[in-house]
Amino acid sequence: MARLSKLYLLCYNSLQSLGWFFALLRLLPCLAPPLSIHSAYAVAGELILWTIYQALPFVKERNLYSGFFQKFSMSYHSFLVGGLLCYPFLWLKLYLHVFKQRKSKLGKMDRKKRA
Repeated sequence: MARLSKLYLLCYNSLQSLGWFFALLRLLPCLAPPLSIHSAYAVAGELILWTIYQALPFVKERNLYSGFFQKFSMSYHSFLVGGLLCYPFLWLKLYLHVFKQRKSKLGKMDRKKRA
């Protein structure tokens, strides 16, 4: 029986390492000099969204956090689906805000160079 548990741990840790390896492969090209470091955050956000999307069937099957979400007359699954549906619109608002800030900062730098 001890041998079976060691085999299980070996398989589990190998798959876990493989998953982290693919996540890093997706993240590391964004840190290369031609790209901005901010795109690394975008990749991390995509990985989190993908993970949430992949967890939806598991959450629905296990009825996770059912005690807590009974107070709000909704399930955790519904909450996650709602979050996934709202995310693109909230992301757009954030992205436009970043452009606005960048324009104001770069405009100040441009004025200093002209003077």
